[in-house]
Amino acid sequence: MDTSQELALQKLIASISEYKASDLHLSVGVPPMLRIEGVLNPLAGEPLVDINLVDSIKEAWLDEEQKKKLEKEKEIIYSYTYKDRVRFKVTIIKQQGTYSISLKLISDFIRPYEDLGFPESVQKIISGKKGFLIVAGPYNSGRTSTLSSMVEYLNQNYSKRIVTLEDPMEVLFHDNQAIIEQREVGRDVVSKSEGLDNIMHEDVDVAVVHSMEDASCLRKALAVAASGRLVLASVNSDGIVPSLKKMMNSFSQEGQSQFTEGLADNLSVAIAQKIIPKIGGGQVLAFEIMLPNQAIKAMIKEGDLTQIYNTMQTARAEGMVTMDQKLAELVNNGIIKLETAQENAANQKDLQVFLNQ
Repeated sequence: MDTSQELALQKLIASISEYKASDLHLSVGVPPMLRIEGVLNPLAGEPLVDINLVDSIKEAWLDEEQKKKLEKEKEIIYSYTYKDRVRFKVTIIKQQGTYSISLKLISDFIRPYEDLGFPESVQKIISGKKGFLIVAGPYNSGRTSTLSSMVEYLNQNYSKRIVTLEDPMEVLFHDNQAIIEQREVGRDVVSKSEGLDNIMHEDVDVAVVHSMEDASCLRKALAVAASGRLVLASVNSDGIVPSLKKMMNSFSQEGQSQFTEGLADNLSVAIAQKIIPKIGGGQVLAFEIMLPNQAIKAMIKEGDLTQIYNTMQTARAEGMVTMDQKLAELVNNGIIKLETAQENAANQKDLQVFLNQ
């Protein structure tokens, strides 16, 4: 990378901090774009992204093995530390004959678990010796940050051996009370499924699995939980019920029954979350929480999830809350606008009922 390109890149990266952005997107022929409080904005005063800049970043930031992977698969996602100062989740994809690069800032600040606002029942599960906890949410919903807060809470308070399975590795932990071993898929372990197989035969207290997607990974994560360990896992899906459906549908019809049986027996809590804009600037975490009681366990075993939200709505005293209830609470407390709640609601009629309570 020549001097002019390096200076241009430094300026672009500095803009992330200047504008408190979460992401920087570089696509040839368009202005650099920053995502600020969830909204994409062109970077004012900057020239259109040049192909030479994109190619220079690609050449400087990828090792030979990564270059081969990008050439073969036309996409690569990995983590990169720039000048030992700032860390990014980097996505490079082939599009329209060239490449585009997205840089997602990985903060070295881990939000204290207590600031998430979850009920005490969730903390008891995290502090326990066994269980299966799911954090769901769409892209940019803060799933990784929430899992990191949970891991750091354990790190600060308990003597446990924690193993993470990540693709790519984002937040870096430093051992305190706990021993934390971070394993990156493709570098430290072939796959998450293989990593879970290893955990089954190791002295591990807590397994952390980022972005469970396939049936093999789900089945083995349940097996680790059933063996008496705590499993913290994330799922890329919007809402608790859609996440449960997505997991069930990853199995063949013959395999679904065994999966739902194991899920009902081992699931301790499911959380689904979004990051949404606050009144006056900034963002707030909105979430829903399901703590499987006997009624919900029976629904999961039967594969009939239609009444889960109704059960959650009437179980606030148990620590459960739906997204619509939480959004209404945020509106009534003056934290978010009504329009924001409506844009993020699962059911507009339910939201209106809770707003009027």
